[in-house]
Amino acid sequence: MQRVITFLSKIKYRVPFFKLNSFLSKADDDFFFIQVGANDGKTGDPLFKFVKNKKLHGILIEPVDYCFNTLVSNYKGCGVLKFINSSIASKSGFKDFYYIKENTKNVPIWFKALGSFDKKIILKHKWADKDIEKYVKKEKVKYKKGKLLWLNERSFFL
Repeated sequence: MQRVITFLSKIKYRVPFFKLNSFLSKADDDFFFIQVGANDGKTGDPLFKFVKNKKLHGILIEPVDYCFNTLVSNYKGCGVLKFINSSIASKSGFKDFYYIKENTKNVPIWFKALGSFDKKIILKHKWADKDIEKYVKKEKVKYKKGKLLWLNERSFFL
C-alpha cells in the first residue's frame, strides 16, 4: 500500500461542514476523498449518500474491527473504494485505542463514533451519559506510518 496521502499539496478547497452537501452534489468523476475514522460509513456520515449514489473514488480508514466490518458491508458495490482497517500515526506499530463497546444499549447513537488513543477524550462525553466509562473498551489497534489528511466535524479539506 502506498503511504496514505501524497497529494496533500494539491488541496484546492477547504469546505465548511455546513456547505459540504452543496459541494459534494457537484462532485464529478475525478473527485477523490479520504475519510479517517470512517466508522460504519453511514451513521451521521454526510459522505455516505454521495459515495453511494455517485460511485465516488476514495479511501476509508477505520481502526475498530466491528465498525470496519460494517463499513465494508455498507459500501459493498460502491465506486472504487479502498478500505484500511488501521489508524494513522507517525510510525507503524500497535497502541491502546479506546472506543464504545459493540451493541451497547440505551446510549446516544453517536456514541459508537467515539474513539481515541486517549481515554480522557471519550470520558469528556460524560455529560451525555454519566455511566459512559462502563461502555468503554480498550483494544490494541494497528497503526501505520503515513501523512494525515484531517477531516473533522467543522471542516473538510479537499
